[in-house]
Amino acid sequence: MKVAWYNIGNKAEFEAKGIPQEAFTKELEDLGQQEIVFLKGFEFSVIFMGEMLTPSLNGRNPYDKGKVACYVDPETSDVWVGHETDM
Repeated sequence: MKVAWYNIGNKAEFEAKGIPQEAFTKELEDLGQQEIVFLKGFEFSVIFMGEMLTPSLNGRNPYDKGKVACYVDPETSDVWVGHETDM
């Protein structure tokens, strides 16, 4: 699977806010405006393109679900989302 990746934020900065959820819109190169949600539950999760992605669930980082994926950089806490592409 070839994936186009986008840096959408930082997990540590989100967690420092002490809120359970944050929704925001990001302009992603070939996808245009995308609604993205960061969630704090039993684990950090991201809703992207209608899919809930939980990186680190069952040791999977990146976590992929169908044609979308999410990765959290363990060194910087940067959050990346991606979608399958024909590039």
